[in-house]
Amino acid sequence: MRTFDFELMSPDDRVALSDVVSVDFATPEGRIQILGGHEAMVAELTEPEIRVKTASGIWFFVANGAFAHVSGTRTTIVADGFVRDQKQ
Repeated sequence: MRTFDFELMSPDDRVALSDVVSVDFATPEGRIQILGGHEAMVAELTEPEIRVKTASGIWFFVANGAFAHVSGTRTTIVADGFVRDQKQ
């Protein structure tokens, strides 16, 4: 399984994770799941929930005013602000 890097940033905070298996979020076209090697894209997040799956667990974030930039090796989400939910 191909993994990739993930970064979530706002003016006040930043989270960076490596060896990410998938990132799941909602766009105007519907909810999508990003996997390693995903085609490059830029999308607005239409719902605040973001789920990031790593080999060691799942991270949940709630972000407002967010956009995602996806490439084959990195997914970056830039938000006005975000909070981290409990790691499971």
